[in-house]
Amino acid sequence: MENFYENNEIKDFEVKIFATGDCHSFIPMSFVKIQEKMCVTYYTEGYRQLNLEQLKNPCEILNIVEKLVLAMKAAQNHFIIQSRYSLKQEYIYVDQNMSNIKIQFIPIREKQNTSIFSEKIIIFLKELSFEDVSCCDYINMVIEKLNNVNLSMESLINYLGELKREAYLCGWG
Repeated sequence: MENFYENNEIKDFEVKIFATGDCHSFIPMSFVKIQEKMCVTYYTEGYRQLNLEQLKNPCEILNIVEKLVLAMKAAQNHFIIQSRYSLKQEYIYVDQNMSNIKIQFIPIREKQNTSIFSEKIIIFLKELSFEDVSCCDYINMVIEKLNNVNLSMESLINYLGELKREAYLCGWG
């Protein structure tokens, strides 16, 4: 899969990090400059787009959200901050057993930027739709918590762990 971007949309240091493959939070990429554009090839072998219909219970959904936040934290440790890329369901990839998650790096244009982590996660979670009412309830608990308290990534990971334990004890695990 290929996308074309303006040369300045992906910063030089980001290209270096992605090209070396050091940051495992994102789908592997290669880069070719063609005139005034940057051609980015995404390598999704072994991964597929996240399909919410395959998630059967709150534990599985909370687990995916937790892995997503962990991937975002790992990216931040490589200086790829969350305000630099889009976070939508179609940009999230999982492996066959849903044990690993990767994000497709799609740079955000300045006008679309949501720099606050909790706001970005709230927007992402609100765009998800589930058939199961209990799944919606747990996602709504996360949204409500983020609306009331500006949680850090670490605090959100802890909160998701608490919710996963609760869901497991309620028979969803």
